[in-house]
Amino acid sequence: MDGYPSPLLRFLLCVGIEPDPTPPRRPDLKPFVERCIRTLKHECLWEAHPEDWLDADGILTVYRQFYNQERANQSLACGNRPPYEAFPDLALLPLLPEKVDPDAWLPYYDRQIFKRRVGQNGTISVGNHDYYVGCTYAGQPVGVFLDAERHAFNILHKGTVVKQFEIQGLLGRILPFADYLASMLAEARTIQI
Repeated sequence: MDGYPSPLLRFLLCVGIEPDPTPPRRPDLKPFVERCIRTLKHECLWEAHPEDWLDADGILTVYRQFYNQERANQSLACGNRPPYEAFPDLALLPLLPEKVDPDAWLPYYDRQIFKRRVGQNGTISVGNHDYYVGCTYAGQPVGVFLDAERHAFNILHKGTVVKQFEIQGLLGRILPFADYLASMLAEARTIQI
């Protein structure tokens, strides 16, 4: 991971959710999440053997109700009671917005520097976009400084700004939620794992 926000992280920020990602291969930093995933795998999905994602969705919906309303939870907070019994008056989550500013993620990454190495063709990749820095810098490390106010990347080489680019892929307009979701899903599908 290079620090530049994935489509999922940008999506969450744009709909008002501040994510708290865990670094790769460090499940010890989020033991409750890891325990939840283990429980879902061992008690639900591996037992039911879903055939496809639709089947898995139905199985998980039923399991979520069982987990929250019937299954005793051994956490200190729940005291061996189901979560909805231990916490009957949970606050409702806010609804998703009807309209989304697809560029609202920028302030969260303002003034951050993302490391890149210039390719032999003189370009660097940031997200799904390529930027031509110049063949003179081929093979050398550069920093990509995000300037949220100017919607720009400043390319730093040995502490000096050598190029400035307008950030590609920004829309500059508000979208209906469904359109924004569709565009983020399309972008996420292009990511190489």
